[in-house]
Amino acid sequence: MKVLNIGSLNIDYVFSVDSLVKRGETKRAESMKVICGGKGLNQSIALRRAGMEVMHAGVIGMDGLMLKEILEGTGVDTTCVQEGPEKSGHAFIQVNQSGDNSIILYPGANETLTMDLVRSWLDKCDPQEDVVLLQNETNLTAEIIEEAYGRGFRIAFNAAPADASVKEYPLEHVTWLFMNELEGMMLTGERIPMLMIKSLRQRCPGVELIITQGDQGSMIHSNGLNHMIKALPAEAVDTTGAGDTYVGYYLMSRMCGEDALEAGKTATAAATIAITRSGAASSIPSMQEVKEFMSEQ
Repeated sequence: MKVLNIGSLNIDYVFSVDSLVKRGETKRAESMKVICGGKGLNQSIALRRAGMEVMHAGVIGMDGLMLKEILEGTGVDTTCVQEGPEKSGHAFIQVNQSGDNSIILYPGANETLTMDLVRSWLDKCDPQEDVVLLQNETNLTAEIIEEAYGRGFRIAFNAAPADASVKEYPLEHVTWLFMNELEGMMLTGERIPMLMIKSLRQRCPGVELIITQGDQGSMIHSNGLNHMIKALPAEAVDTTGAGDTYVGYYLMSRMCGEDALEAGKTATAAATIAITRSGAASSIPSMQEVKEFMSEQ
């Protein structure tokens, strides 16, 4: 049993600032770091650190070999990471003193996927055992959902970053749909998570819905029941990657037999640890750390 994550691979430039830059403002950064990121890469690392077997599939440029190396160093299978002529994806991230962030994303090689590549990746997996994970940082997302669904795969989709195109995706074909409040608002036009769930239930009956709400916790709709998971107290250093950590740990927990409520608690604990550390991939805890943290709550 494994996860095939057809996901983004980015080189992140992280700037520490006293406050996020406003329109027309020029601001001096207190520090700058270059790290590996992308929702796809972060979620693969979160899944692997949670104990799941992971195969990452995606495209990098010649400038992106370090992205492949960090995945391999974490134990992720990179057989399906291809190198292409386009520059790798890049993200430019501001992080303020409260840990809040603002991100500019350049997709680069992440948007050079072809369906021939996708089919070759799916051919390496077993629809009876494996799960396909997607985010909205590559091209062909709707087509990949249709292809994977047609083959009988369970599909997890993180609707981030959300844009108008997501409304047209065949979301009724996914098994797990992850979103934050802004993404839920984009999909439904609603501002209250309970109303988001009501709207999505009508469109996607049977889909497990997970809405993360930052320091308000998360809401999960599964098997006709709604679960509210409270956030855990923590001093935020950097919230970048916390949502990806949640996705990875939640999906691992569900695939390994935990119910939605327990999966939500495990994912919340992992994300809480992540926000107390700087960086994205580098902030993701191991399962042992999560277990120890949960035992102290």
